Amino acid sequence: MVIMIIPLIATFVAGQLSFNRIPLSDSSAFSDLATYWREQMSTFGVTSYSIAIIKDGKVAVLDAVGESEPNSGKKANIDTRYYIASITKTMTATAIAQLAERGKLDLDAPVQKYLPRFTLADADFAKKVTVRDLLCHRPGITGGEVVTLDAYTGGITDDRFYKIVGASTPKKQIQYTNVHFTILGRVIQAVTGKPWQTYLRENVFLPAGMNRSTALVSDCHDDPNFAPPHVIQAGKIVPAPTIKTDRTMHAAGGVMTTASDMAKYMTMVMSKGSINGTKILSAETVGQMLSLQSQPKPQGSIRKIQGFGYAWNLGSYRNTPGFVMHGGGYTGYSAFVCMVPEKGCGVAILTNSGAPADGFNTVVSVDVMDRLLGYPLDERLRKSYLDETIRLVAEQSKHKPIAPNPAVSGQLSLDARKYAGTFHNDLYGDIMIRLSGGNLAFDWDDLPQLLKSKGLDAFSAHTDADDSGTSCRFVVENGGVKGIEVKMPNEVLRFNRRR
Repeated sequence: MVIMIIPLIATFVAGQLSFNRIPLSDSSAFSDLATYWREQMSTFGVTSYSIAIIKDGKVAVLDAVGESEPNSGKKANIDTRYYIASITKTMTATAIAQLAERGKLDLDAPVQKYLPRFTLADADFAKKVTVRDLLCHRPGITGGEVVTLDAYTGGITDDRFYKIVGASTPKKQIQYTNVHFTILGRVIQAVTGKPWQTYLRENVFLPAGMNRSTALVSDCHDDPNFAPPHVIQAGKIVPAPTIKTDRTMHAAGGVMTTASDMAKYMTMVMSKGSINGTKILSAETVGQMLSLQSQPKPQGSIRKIQGFGYAWNLGSYRNTPGFVMHGGGYTGYSAFVCMVPEKGCGVAILTNSGAPADGFNTVVSVDVMDRLLGYPLDERLRKSYLDETIRLVAEQSKHKPIAPNPAVSGQLSLDARKYAGTFHNDLYGDIMIRLSGGNLAFDWDDLPQLLKSKGLDAFSAHTDADDSGTSCRFVVENGGVKGIEVKMPNEVLRFNRRR
């Protein structure tokens, strides 16, 4: 176990901060950067972004650029809600640390003390896994199938979760995974009697004044100030095919928030756990959270990451120690936050755009941190990310639409109407096949997919035009469709016709 205390905590007073809009155009320190970022938005496929910059312990910029929906006239602003994906882990870690501080749990107690159903393929190892181990990504508990159900199909239940995790083989080494934090979400509920979403809202968001943050995407459906996800397809920015639902909002990646709330969140971290006179965490707990707790192989050349604290990635920025960061990405969203709390500086950037926006966030965050910490702008990095994005977008534009659909390919052995129905797997949920507009439509619980014929009664299922697809086939017997086989990395799943 590695524990190194890194002095990261600033001393400024949160109550002095204002969270009104502070435009990029009014900032002498950043207006020139903002001009470049705006010019590059379309190249990176970014329809809008919202940004918070902390400088010398104060909010220096709090602004938004672009339209939350292309060609809609709906301008993004500092209160526009975006999905932040894995940045959620730092908030779940905050909740766990708070519960420990309040005496509700012991970070060094075995997870099984709070979750008796938790086990692994190595049952003896499972008994030794502690809450702190999960916070710092020490055990290496993976599980692609659990992540698929948690983050994409929404078909997760406690029974399915414990059964799949219980059969998984831990890496027994430091490895970043969602599963560590979906377990922690269940620990929160076990010790409080409340879902992690409710606990986070009542004990972190509302006390910190983060009134626009939520772990329920349904809160956003009727909100006109919500940024829906977008991706680049065939060189155009279009609505993302995969949409988050409440069932796919999980403790490793399940928060919608705003630039204004992220400014408050960064301020709370830099202010030793307090904001506007309200204590979320003690200074000692924040010090532990931002201390190196696990140390895998270092990575990065500009953002030099040494390892993990409680969820946070820790290391140095160029030659400046005390760097803290976390990113988040999902279909149609990209977000990033980084700080050097000892210097009282940081930046959070939120976008409702797909993978190329990761490069945009890197360029923006590096530009900001270089300016905040007194380094020259890195034109070579800017160019490398711009060139790589242009290459990726050009490659994507070559992708042809997913076709032909099995219903029109001539590769079905039965009438297309006989394939419609619901197919069930006890562990992996339901697949619904529908005949829609002459095509077969495929919904794996909350996840709609596109179908491409791959031979007689065989097809591939795609979340969008850019992924490689999952191989599947209809099981046809005695003149009927009895099931669907889905080829996963480690096994072939059989879904049997339910109706």
